[in-house]
Amino acid sequence: MARTGAKRRSPDRSTGAVRPAAAPSCLSRFLADSTAAVAALYALALFVLVGMAGVAWDWTRMTAMDSELQNAADQAALAAATQLDGQPDAIERATNAANALVNNITRMSDDGSGAALTVETITFYDGYDRANDTFGSETDVDTEAGAVRVRIAPREAMYTLTPVVGIFSSGDISAEAAAALGSAICNTPPVMICNPFEGTAEENWNGDDYEGRGLKLITGSPGAPGNFGFLRAGFGNGAQDLARSLGYDTPPGECVPGQGVETEPGLNQSVFAAFQTRFDISENGASTCPSGGECSAAPIVRKDLMKGNGNGNCGTNGNNAWQQPPEGERYAPQNPTTLLNDTEIGEIAAMGLPRDVMHICTNCSGSGIVGDGVWDYKAYFGVNYGLFGSALDNFLNANSLVRPGKSRPVRYDIYKWEVANPNAGAQTLQSGNKTAYAKGGQCRPVGNAQRRLITAAVINCQAEGITGHEIGVPVQQWLELFLVEPPFNRKDNKGNSITSNSEIYVEVVRAVDLGDDGDSATVVRRDIPYLIR
Repeated sequence: MARTGAKRRSPDRSTGAVRPAAAPSCLSRFLADSTAAVAALYALALFVLVGMAGVAWDWTRMTAMDSELQNAADQAALAAATQLDGQPDAIERATNAANALVNNITRMSDDGSGAALTVETITFYDGYDRANDTFGSETDVDTEAGAVRVRIAPREAMYTLTPVVGIFSSGDISAEAAAALGSAICNTPPVMICNPFEGTAEENWNGDDYEGRGLKLITGSPGAPGNFGFLRAGFGNGAQDLARSLGYDTPPGECVPGQGVETEPGLNQSVFAAFQTRFDISENGASTCPSGGECSAAPIVRKDLMKGNGNGNCGTNGNNAWQQPPEGERYAPQNPTTLLNDTEIGEIAAMGLPRDVMHICTNCSGSGIVGDGVWDYKAYFGVNYGLFGSALDNFLNANSLVRPGKSRPVRYDIYKWEVANPNAGAQTLQSGNKTAYAKGGQCRPVGNAQRRLITAAVINCQAEGITGHEIGVPVQQWLELFLVEPPFNRKDNKGNSITSNSEIYVEVVRAVDLGDDGDSATVVRRDIPYLIR
Protein backbone atom coordinates (compact mmCIF):
# COMPACT_ATOMS: atom_id res chain seq x y z
CA MET A 1 0.00 0.00 0.00
CA ALA A 2 1.31 3.44 -1.02
CA ARG A 3 1.85 6.08 1.68
CA THR A 4 -0.61 8.83 2.02
CA GLY A 5 0.70 12.07 0.54
CA ALA A 6 3.33 10.33 -1.62
CA LYS A 7 4.00 11.81 -5.05
CA ARG A 8 2.53 10.03 -8.01
CA ARG A 9 4.99 8.78 -10.50
CA SER A 10 4.13 8.13 -14.08
CA PRO A 11 5.05 4.63 -15.38
CA ASP A 12 7.89 4.28 -17.84
CA ARG A 13 6.27 2.76 -20.87
CA SER A 14 9.47 1.13 -22.06
CA THR A 15 10.30 -0.59 -18.85
CA GLY A 16 7.09 -0.26 -16.95
CA ALA A 17 8.88 1.59 -14.20
CA VAL A 18 7.33 4.73 -12.65
CA ARG A 19 9.25 8.12 -13.28
CA PRO A 20 8.91 11.62 -11.61
CA ALA A 21 6.53 14.35 -13.11
CA ALA A 22 8.22 17.24 -15.10
CA ALA A 23 8.71 20.62 -13.22
CA PRO A 24 6.65 23.73 -14.48
CA SER A 25 8.54 26.28 -16.60
CA CYS A 26 9.56 29.79 -15.35
CA LEU A 27 6.98 31.42 -17.59
CA SER A 28 4.27 29.24 -16.20
CA ARG A 29 5.29 29.97 -12.68
CA PHE A 30 5.37 33.76 -13.39
CA LEU A 31 1.93 33.71 -14.98
CA ALA A 32 0.51 31.71 -12.15
CA ASP A 33 2.12 33.86 -9.39
CA SER A 34 -0.36 36.51 -7.90
CA THR A 35 1.80 37.91 -5.08
CA ALA A 36 2.80 41.17 -7.02
CA ALA A 37 -0.57 42.25 -8.53
CA VAL A 38 -0.74 45.63 -6.62
CA ALA A 39 2.60 46.79 -7.98
CA ALA A 40 1.32 46.30 -11.45
CA LEU A 41 -1.74 48.42 -10.75
CA TYR A 42 0.43 51.23 -9.34
CA ALA A 43 2.61 51.11 -12.40
CA LEU A 44 -0.44 51.44 -14.65
CA ALA A 45 -1.88 54.34 -12.52
CA LEU A 46 1.40 56.23 -12.21
CA PHE A 47 0.66 58.72 -14.95
CA VAL A 48 -2.79 59.52 -13.51
CA LEU A 49 -1.40 59.99 -9.99
CA VAL A 50 1.36 62.31 -11.14
CA GLY A 51 -1.18 64.34 -13.12
CA MET A 52 -3.50 64.70 -10.13
CA ALA A 53 -0.64 65.72 -7.84
CA GLY A 54 0.47 68.32 -10.34
CA VAL A 55 -2.99 69.79 -10.67
CA ALA A 56 -3.41 69.96 -6.87
CA TRP A 57 -0.02 71.62 -6.39
CA ASP A 58 -0.53 74.20 -9.08
CA TRP A 59 -4.14 74.85 -8.05
CA THR A 60 -2.91 75.63 -4.54
CA ARG A 61 -0.36 78.06 -5.98
CA MET A 62 -3.04 79.72 -8.11
CA THR A 63 -5.50 80.20 -5.23
CA ALA A 64 -2.70 81.50 -2.99
CA MET A 65 -1.77 84.04 -5.66
CA ASP A 66 -5.41 85.04 -5.98
CA SER A 67 -5.49 85.67 -2.22
CA GLU A 68 -2.33 87.78 -2.49
CA LEU A 69 -3.91 89.89 -5.21
CA GLN A 70 -7.20 90.28 -3.32
CA ASN A 71 -5.43 91.31 -0.11
CA ALA A 72 -3.55 93.93 -2.07
CA ALA A 73 -6.77 95.23 -3.62
CA ASP A 74 -8.52 95.37 -0.22
CA GLN A 75 -5.68 97.24 1.45
CA ALA A 76 -5.26 99.64 -1.46
CA ALA A 77 -8.99 100.45 -1.48
CA LEU A 78 -9.08 101.00 2.29
CA ALA A 79 -5.97 103.18 2.15
CA ALA A 80 -7.53 105.29 -0.60
CA ALA A 81 -10.85 105.59 1.23
CA THR A 82 -9.20 107.08 4.33
CA GLN A 83 -8.26 110.15 2.29
CA LEU A 84 -11.77 110.93 1.00
CA ASP A 85 -12.41 113.75 3.44
CA GLY A 86 -13.95 116.17 0.96
CA GLN A 87 -10.95 118.49 1.19
CA PRO A 88 -8.82 119.80 -1.70
CA ASP A 89 -6.47 117.20 -3.23
CA ALA A 90 -8.43 114.35 -1.61
CA ILE A 91 -8.35 112.31 -4.83
CA GLU A 92 -4.61 112.88 -5.29
CA ARG A 93 -3.95 111.80 -1.71
CA ALA A 94 -6.19 108.77 -2.13
CA THR A 95 -4.36 107.75 -5.31
CA ASN A 96 -0.98 108.11 -3.65
CA ALA A 97 -2.19 106.10 -0.68
CA ALA A 98 -3.34 103.25 -2.88
CA ASN A 99 -0.10 103.23 -4.87
CA ALA A 100 2.50 103.96 -2.25
CA LEU A 101 1.23 103.36 1.25
CA VAL A 102 0.32 99.74 0.53
CA ASN A 103 3.31 97.64 -0.51
CA ASN A 104 2.11 94.11 -1.18
CA ILE A 105 4.14 91.40 -2.93
CA THR A 106 3.36 88.04 -4.47
CA ARG A 107 5.36 84.91 -3.82
CA MET A 108 3.26 82.69 -6.04
CA SER A 109 3.48 84.49 -9.37
CA ASP A 110 6.47 83.54 -11.55
CA ASP A 111 5.56 85.32 -14.78
CA GLY A 112 8.83 87.28 -14.87
CA SER A 113 7.30 90.58 -13.63
CA GLY A 114 8.88 90.45 -10.19
CA ALA A 115 7.25 90.14 -6.78
CA ALA A 116 5.76 93.63 -6.39
CA LEU A 117 2.05 94.12 -7.07
CA THR A 118 0.84 97.32 -8.68
CA VAL A 119 -2.44 99.19 -9.00
CA GLU A 120 -3.86 99.11 -12.52
CA THR A 121 -6.85 101.47 -12.18
CA ILE A 122 -8.48 103.63 -9.50
CA THR A 123 -12.04 104.87 -9.99
CA PHE A 124 -13.80 107.37 -7.72
CA TYR A 125 -17.55 107.72 -7.23
CA ASP A 126 -19.70 110.40 -5.63
CA GLY A 127 -21.27 107.88 -3.26
CA TYR A 128 -22.48 104.39 -2.61
CA ASP A 129 -26.04 103.26 -1.91
CA ARG A 130 -25.86 100.46 0.67
CA ALA A 131 -29.52 99.60 0.42
CA ASN A 132 -29.34 98.88 -3.33
CA ASP A 133 -25.62 97.99 -3.49
CA THR A 134 -24.98 100.49 -6.28
CA PHE A 135 -22.33 103.14 -6.84
CA GLY A 136 -23.11 106.73 -7.71
CA SER A 137 -21.60 108.56 -10.65
CA GLU A 138 -17.89 108.55 -11.41
CA THR A 139 -16.22 111.76 -10.33
CA ASP A 140 -12.87 113.51 -10.29
CA VAL A 141 -14.01 116.28 -7.93
CA ASP A 142 -12.34 116.21 -4.51
CA THR A 143 -15.39 117.42 -2.62
CA GLU A 144 -17.67 114.82 -4.23
CA ALA A 145 -15.58 111.65 -3.99
CA GLY A 146 -17.11 109.33 -1.43
CA ALA A 147 -16.23 105.82 -2.65
CA VAL A 148 -13.33 104.26 -4.54
CA ARG A 149 -12.77 101.10 -6.58
CA VAL A 150 -9.21 99.75 -7.02
CA ARG A 151 -8.10 97.13 -9.55
CA ILE A 152 -4.74 95.35 -9.18
CA ALA A 153 -2.71 94.70 -12.34
CA PRO A 154 -3.13 91.05 -13.43
CA ARG A 155 -0.43 88.45 -12.76
CA GLU A 156 0.18 84.91 -13.98
CA ALA A 157 1.44 81.71 -12.37
CA MET A 158 3.47 79.39 -14.59
CA TYR A 159 2.54 75.86 -13.67
CA THR A 160 5.17 73.37 -12.55
CA LEU A 161 3.53 69.96 -12.80
CA THR A 162 0.20 70.64 -14.47
CA PRO A 163 1.78 70.65 -17.99
CA VAL A 164 1.73 66.87 -17.66
CA VAL A 165 -1.98 67.12 -18.36
CA GLY A 166 -1.59 69.85 -20.96
CA ILE A 167 -2.18 73.07 -18.93
CA PHE A 168 0.82 75.39 -18.79
CA SER A 169 -0.25 78.53 -16.83
CA SER A 170 -3.05 80.11 -14.83
CA GLY A 171 -3.62 82.89 -17.33
CA ASP A 172 -4.03 86.49 -16.17
CA ILE A 173 -5.56 86.78 -12.72
CA SER A 174 -6.53 90.13 -11.24
CA ALA A 175 -8.47 91.40 -8.22
CA GLU A 176 -10.45 94.49 -7.33
CA ALA A 177 -11.99 95.95 -4.22
CA ALA A 178 -14.21 98.93 -3.42
CA ALA A 179 -14.30 100.94 -0.20
CA ALA A 180 -15.92 104.03 1.22
CA LEU A 181 -15.43 106.18 4.27
CA GLY A 182 -18.09 105.93 6.93
CA SER A 183 -18.94 108.47 9.61
CA ALA A 184 -19.56 108.29 13.33
CA ILE A 185 -21.54 110.53 15.67
CA CYS A 186 -20.01 110.58 19.15
CA ASN A 187 -20.38 112.39 22.48
CA THR A 188 -24.09 113.05 22.05
CA PRO A 189 -27.32 111.35 23.12
CA PRO A 190 -28.38 108.97 20.34
CA VAL A 191 -31.59 110.69 19.24
CA MET A 192 -33.60 110.27 16.04
CA ILE A 193 -36.57 112.12 14.60
CA CYS A 194 -38.91 111.09 11.83
CA ASN A 195 -38.59 113.43 8.86
CA PRO A 196 -41.43 115.96 9.32
CA PHE A 197 -41.53 116.56 5.55
CA GLU A 198 -41.47 112.93 4.44
CA GLY A 199 -43.66 112.35 1.42
CA THR A 200 -43.79 116.03 0.46
CA ALA A 201 -41.89 118.20 -1.98
CA GLU A 202 -39.66 119.31 0.91
CA GLU A 203 -38.63 115.78 1.89
CA ASN A 204 -34.94 116.48 1.20
CA TRP A 205 -34.86 119.68 3.23
CA ASN A 206 -31.59 121.09 4.49
CA GLY A 207 -31.36 121.97 8.17
CA ASP A 208 -29.23 125.02 7.40
CA ASP A 209 -32.28 126.61 5.78
CA TYR A 210 -34.30 126.18 8.99
CA GLU A 211 -31.96 127.79 11.53
CA GLY A 212 -33.88 129.38 14.38
CA ARG A 213 -37.14 127.56 13.70
CA GLY A 214 -38.76 125.45 16.39
CA LEU A 215 -39.45 121.73 16.09
CA LYS A 216 -42.12 120.12 18.23
CA LEU A 217 -40.88 116.58 18.61
CA ILE A 218 -43.46 114.23 20.04
CA THR A 219 -43.81 110.59 20.95
CA GLY A 220 -46.51 108.41 19.53
CA SER A 221 -46.90 105.82 16.81
CA PRO A 222 -43.46 104.87 15.45
CA GLY A 223 -42.95 106.20 11.97
CA ALA A 224 -45.27 109.22 12.17
CA PRO A 225 -43.67 112.46 10.86
CA GLY A 226 -42.19 114.49 13.69
CA ASN A 227 -42.17 111.63 16.15
CA PHE A 228 -38.86 111.02 17.84
CA GLY A 229 -37.05 108.17 19.47
CA PHE A 230 -33.56 106.96 20.17
CA LEU A 231 -30.72 105.04 18.59
CA ARG A 232 -28.96 102.06 20.06
CA ALA A 233 -25.34 103.07 20.68
CA GLY A 234 -23.80 99.78 21.75
CA PHE A 235 -24.18 100.23 25.51
CA GLY A 236 -27.36 98.23 26.05
CA ASN A 237 -31.04 98.64 25.42
CA GLY A 238 -34.22 99.50 27.22
CA ALA A 239 -35.52 102.55 29.03
CA GLN A 240 -32.82 102.63 31.71
CA ASP A 241 -30.01 102.71 29.17
CA LEU A 242 -31.82 105.38 27.19
CA ALA A 243 -32.17 107.43 30.37
CA ARG A 244 -28.41 107.16 30.90
CA SER A 245 -27.74 108.31 27.36
CA LEU A 246 -29.92 111.39 27.85
CA GLY A 247 -29.03 112.24 31.43
CA TYR A 248 -25.30 111.56 31.78
CA ASP A 249 -22.79 114.30 31.13
CA THR A 250 -20.86 111.84 28.96
CA PRO A 251 -23.21 109.45 27.15
CA PRO A 252 -22.06 105.84 27.59
CA GLY A 253 -21.39 103.37 24.85
CA GLU A 254 -19.93 103.50 21.41
CA CYS A 255 -20.28 106.12 18.73
CA VAL A 256 -23.34 105.91 16.52
CA PRO A 257 -22.59 105.21 12.84
CA GLY A 258 -23.32 108.10 10.51
CA GLN A 259 -25.36 105.79 8.33
CA GLY A 260 -27.00 102.43 8.91
CA VAL A 261 -28.18 103.34 12.41
CA GLU A 262 -30.07 101.07 14.79
CA THR A 263 -33.32 102.43 16.17
CA GLU A 264 -34.28 101.73 19.78
CA PRO A 265 -37.79 101.63 21.25
CA GLY A 266 -38.49 102.00 24.95
CA LEU A 267 -39.71 105.50 25.76
CA ASN A 268 -41.19 106.02 29.20
CA GLN A 269 -41.27 108.68 31.87
CA SER A 270 -37.89 107.71 33.33
CA VAL A 271 -36.34 108.71 30.03
CA PHE A 272 -37.87 112.18 30.18
CA ALA A 273 -37.02 112.57 33.86
CA ALA A 274 -33.36 112.02 33.00
CA PHE A 275 -33.70 114.53 30.19
CA GLN A 276 -34.95 117.14 32.66
CA THR A 277 -31.71 116.99 34.63
CA ARG A 278 -30.19 119.18 31.91
CA PHE A 279 -32.58 121.91 33.09
CA ASP A 280 -31.81 121.37 36.77
CA ILE A 281 -35.18 119.73 37.36
CA SER A 282 -35.61 116.85 39.74
CA GLU A 283 -39.01 115.79 41.01
CA ASN A 284 -37.60 113.10 43.26
CA GLY A 285 -34.13 114.07 44.44
CA ALA A 286 -31.08 112.63 42.75
CA SER A 287 -32.94 109.49 41.65
CA THR A 288 -33.82 111.13 38.31
CA CYS A 289 -30.15 110.75 37.39
CA PRO A 290 -29.64 107.03 36.71
CA SER A 291 -27.04 105.45 38.97
CA GLY A 292 -23.51 105.12 37.67
CA GLY A 293 -22.95 108.58 36.18
CA GLU A 294 -23.19 112.34 36.61
CA CYS A 295 -26.15 114.42 35.42
CA SER A 296 -25.17 118.07 35.71
CA ALA A 297 -27.32 121.03 34.75
CA ALA A 298 -26.54 123.45 31.96
CA PRO A 299 -24.98 126.77 33.07
CA ILE A 300 -28.19 128.68 32.33
CA VAL A 301 -31.47 126.93 33.16
CA ARG A 302 -33.87 129.88 33.15
CA LYS A 303 -37.32 128.42 32.56
CA ASP A 304 -41.03 129.10 32.91
CA LEU A 305 -41.24 126.99 36.08
CA MET A 306 -40.91 127.85 39.76
CA LYS A 307 -40.47 126.19 43.09
CA GLY A 308 -43.77 125.69 44.85
CA ASN A 309 -43.11 128.09 47.71
CA GLY A 310 -41.37 130.66 45.54
CA ASN A 311 -38.23 130.91 47.67
CA GLY A 312 -35.90 129.23 45.19
CA ASN A 313 -34.75 126.59 47.69
CA CYS A 314 -33.58 123.27 46.32
CA GLY A 315 -36.07 121.07 48.13
CA THR A 316 -37.88 118.67 45.84
CA ASN A 317 -40.82 117.39 47.80
CA GLY A 318 -44.26 118.74 48.63
CA ASN A 319 -44.74 122.42 47.92
CA ASN A 320 -41.16 122.81 46.72
CA ALA A 321 -41.64 120.70 43.59
CA TRP A 322 -41.19 122.41 40.22
CA GLN A 323 -44.44 123.74 38.79
CA GLN A 324 -45.91 126.52 36.71
CA PRO A 325 -46.57 129.93 38.29
CA PRO A 326 -50.15 130.58 39.44
CA GLU A 327 -52.78 131.13 36.79
CA GLY A 328 -52.69 134.68 35.50
CA GLU A 329 -48.87 134.79 35.88
CA ARG A 330 -48.02 132.31 33.11
CA TYR A 331 -46.73 133.04 29.63
CA ALA A 332 -49.59 132.00 27.35
CA PRO A 333 -50.32 134.06 24.22
CA GLN A 334 -53.81 133.68 22.80
CA ASN A 335 -53.01 133.24 19.12
CA PRO A 336 -49.95 132.99 16.84
CA THR A 337 -50.18 136.55 15.49
CA THR A 338 -50.83 138.64 18.61
CA LEU A 339 -47.87 138.93 20.99
CA LEU A 340 -48.15 140.16 24.57
CA ASN A 341 -48.09 143.89 25.33
CA ASP A 342 -45.89 145.44 27.97
CA THR A 343 -48.61 145.27 30.64
CA GLU A 344 -49.21 141.58 30.04
CA ILE A 345 -45.47 140.93 30.06
CA GLY A 346 -45.22 142.57 33.46
CA GLU A 347 -47.69 140.05 34.89
CA ILE A 348 -45.58 136.99 33.95
CA ALA A 349 -43.93 135.45 37.03
CA ALA A 350 -41.44 133.11 35.35
CA MET A 351 -40.31 132.78 31.78
CA GLY A 352 -37.65 130.81 29.99
CA LEU A 353 -36.85 130.87 26.33
CA PRO A 354 -40.27 130.08 24.81
CA ARG A 355 -41.46 128.05 21.86
CA ASP A 356 -42.44 129.56 18.55
CA VAL A 357 -45.73 131.31 19.30
CA MET A 358 -47.59 128.97 16.96
CA HIS A 359 -46.55 126.05 19.20
CA ILE A 360 -47.53 127.56 22.56
CA CYS A 361 -50.60 129.75 22.11
CA THR A 362 -54.00 128.75 23.44
CA ASN A 363 -55.69 128.57 20.03
CA CYS A 364 -52.93 126.82 18.09
CA SER A 365 -53.91 123.17 18.21
CA GLY A 366 -52.78 121.21 15.17
CA SER A 367 -50.29 123.87 14.11
CA GLY A 368 -47.77 121.35 12.78
CA ILE A 369 -44.37 119.98 13.70
CA VAL A 370 -42.15 122.69 12.18
CA GLY A 371 -42.41 126.23 13.49
CA ASP A 372 -41.84 129.52 11.69
CA GLY A 373 -39.18 130.91 14.04
CA VAL A 374 -41.48 133.65 15.39
CA TRP A 375 -40.97 133.65 19.17
CA ASP A 376 -41.75 136.34 21.74
CA TYR A 377 -38.28 137.64 22.51
CA LYS A 378 -39.78 140.89 23.81
CA ALA A 379 -41.59 139.02 26.58
CA TYR A 380 -38.42 137.10 27.46
CA PHE A 381 -36.27 140.22 27.83
CA GLY A 382 -39.06 142.13 29.55
CA VAL A 383 -39.54 139.47 32.24
CA ASN A 384 -35.90 138.56 32.79
CA TYR A 385 -34.03 141.80 32.07
CA GLY A 386 -36.60 144.57 32.36
CA LEU A 387 -35.85 145.69 28.82
CA PHE A 388 -38.62 147.13 26.67
CA GLY A 389 -38.99 149.19 23.49
CA SER A 390 -36.00 151.16 22.30
CA ALA A 391 -33.90 150.02 25.27
CA LEU A 392 -34.30 146.43 24.11
CA ASP A 393 -33.53 147.35 20.50
CA ASN A 394 -30.36 149.16 21.56
CA PHE A 395 -29.31 146.20 23.69
CA LEU A 396 -29.78 143.72 20.83
CA ASN A 397 -27.88 145.91 18.39
CA ALA A 398 -25.02 146.59 20.82
CA ASN A 399 -24.51 142.86 21.35
CA SER A 400 -25.08 141.86 17.69
CA LEU A 401 -27.86 139.50 18.73
CA VAL A 402 -29.91 139.84 15.57
CA ARG A 403 -28.38 138.14 12.57
CA PRO A 404 -28.18 140.00 9.26
CA GLY A 405 -31.43 139.65 7.36
CA LYS A 406 -33.34 138.51 10.47
CA SER A 407 -36.06 140.46 12.27
CA ARG A 408 -35.55 138.84 15.68
CA PRO A 409 -32.76 137.07 17.56
CA VAL A 410 -32.25 133.30 17.50
CA ARG A 411 -32.80 131.58 20.85
CA TYR A 412 -29.50 129.73 20.70
CA ASP A 413 -27.64 133.03 20.16
CA ILE A 414 -29.36 134.48 23.23
CA TYR A 415 -28.37 131.43 25.25
CA LYS A 416 -24.72 131.67 24.19
CA TRP A 417 -24.70 135.36 25.14
CA GLU A 418 -26.12 134.53 28.57
CA VAL A 419 -23.50 131.85 29.16
CA ALA A 420 -20.76 134.31 28.18
CA ASN A 421 -22.28 137.01 30.41
CA PRO A 422 -23.56 135.21 33.50
CA ASN A 423 -23.79 138.38 35.59
CA ALA A 424 -25.61 140.49 33.02
CA GLY A 425 -28.88 141.78 34.47
CA ALA A 426 -28.09 140.25 37.85
CA GLN A 427 -29.43 143.23 39.76
CA THR A 428 -32.71 143.11 37.91
CA LEU A 429 -32.97 139.37 38.38
CA GLN A 430 -32.39 139.62 42.11
CA SER A 431 -35.02 142.28 42.72
CA GLY A 432 -38.78 141.92 42.83
CA ASN A 433 -41.05 139.12 43.86
CA LYS A 434 -40.65 136.90 40.80
CA THR A 435 -36.93 136.70 40.32
CA ALA A 436 -36.56 133.40 42.19
CA TYR A 437 -39.07 131.93 39.77
CA ALA A 438 -37.39 133.39 36.73
CA LYS A 439 -33.85 132.36 37.53
CA GLY A 440 -34.77 129.07 39.12
CA GLY A 441 -31.52 128.54 41.00
CA GLN A 442 -28.86 125.94 40.28
CA CYS A 443 -29.51 122.98 42.54
CA ARG A 444 -27.43 120.49 40.56
CA PRO A 445 -23.74 120.66 39.71
CA VAL A 446 -23.27 122.95 36.73
CA GLY A 447 -22.00 121.39 33.53
CA ASN A 448 -21.10 123.03 30.25
CA ALA A 449 -23.23 124.85 27.70
CA GLN A 450 -23.34 121.75 25.53
CA ARG A 451 -25.91 120.28 27.91
CA ARG A 452 -28.49 122.27 25.97
CA LEU A 453 -27.49 120.78 22.60
CA ILE A 454 -28.19 117.40 21.03
CA THR A 455 -27.57 115.90 17.62
CA ALA A 456 -30.42 114.02 15.96
CA ALA A 457 -30.66 111.71 12.97
CA VAL A 458 -33.47 112.61 10.58
CA ILE A 459 -34.98 109.39 9.21
CA ASN A 460 -37.65 108.73 6.61
CA CYS A 461 -39.56 106.53 9.03
CA GLN A 462 -42.46 105.65 6.74
CA ALA A 463 -40.27 104.62 3.82
CA GLU A 464 -38.03 102.57 6.12
CA GLY A 465 -40.98 100.93 7.88
CA ILE A 466 -39.87 101.98 11.37
CA THR A 467 -41.99 100.18 13.94
CA GLY A 468 -39.51 99.86 16.79
CA HIS A 469 -36.12 98.18 16.80
CA GLU A 470 -34.70 98.32 13.27
CA ILE A 471 -31.13 97.75 12.03
CA GLY A 472 -29.22 99.44 9.22
CA VAL A 473 -31.55 102.42 8.83
CA PRO A 474 -30.23 105.15 6.46
CA VAL A 475 -30.08 108.74 7.72
CA GLN A 476 -31.48 111.60 5.63
CA GLN A 477 -29.40 114.18 7.50
CA TRP A 478 -28.02 114.98 10.94
CA LEU A 479 -29.18 118.09 12.79
CA GLU A 480 -27.73 119.98 15.71
CA LEU A 481 -30.62 121.07 17.93
CA PHE A 482 -30.93 123.48 20.85
CA LEU A 483 -33.11 122.34 23.76
CA VAL A 484 -35.51 125.23 24.29
CA GLU A 485 -37.45 124.09 27.37
CA PRO A 486 -37.77 121.07 29.67
CA PRO A 487 -40.55 118.56 29.02
CA PHE A 488 -43.52 119.50 31.21
CA ASN A 489 -47.33 119.34 31.32
CA ARG A 490 -48.11 123.03 30.87
CA LYS A 491 -51.49 124.74 31.02
CA ASP A 492 -52.56 128.20 29.95
CA ASN A 493 -54.09 130.80 32.26
CA LYS A 494 -57.49 129.10 31.92
CA GLY A 495 -56.26 125.62 32.78
CA ASN A 496 -56.20 124.31 29.20
CA SER A 497 -53.35 121.94 28.38
CA ILE A 498 -50.82 123.44 25.95
CA THR A 499 -47.71 121.21 26.25
CA SER A 500 -46.97 117.63 27.29
CA ASN A 501 -44.20 116.09 29.34
CA SER A 502 -43.66 113.65 26.45
CA GLU A 503 -42.68 116.45 24.06
CA ILE A 504 -39.15 117.60 23.35
CA TYR A 505 -39.08 121.13 21.98
CA VAL A 506 -35.96 122.20 20.11
CA GLU A 507 -34.68 124.93 17.83
CA VAL A 508 -32.74 124.01 14.68
CA VAL A 509 -29.15 125.17 15.01
CA ARG A 510 -27.79 123.78 11.76
CA ALA A 511 -27.18 120.72 9.66
CA VAL A 512 -24.19 118.71 10.84
CA ASP A 513 -21.65 118.14 8.10
CA LEU A 514 -19.32 115.18 7.95
CA GLY A 515 -15.90 116.07 9.27
CA ASP A 516 -17.36 118.76 11.53
CA ASP A 517 -17.41 118.71 15.33
CA GLY A 518 -19.98 121.50 15.77
CA ASP A 519 -20.77 123.53 18.89
CA SER A 520 -22.05 120.57 20.86
CA ALA A 521 -18.71 118.72 21.08
CA THR A 522 -20.35 116.18 18.85
CA VAL A 523 -17.63 114.32 17.00
CA VAL A 524 -18.57 113.52 13.41
CA ARG A 525 -15.62 111.54 12.15
CA ARG A 526 -14.93 110.48 8.59
CA ASP A 527 -12.33 107.99 9.63
CA ILE A 528 -14.09 104.66 9.37
CA PRO A 529 -13.14 103.11 6.01
CA TYR A 530 -15.05 99.98 5.17
CA LEU A 531 -14.97 97.52 2.30
CA ILE A 532 -17.99 97.52 0.06
CA ARG A 533 -17.11 94.46 -1.96
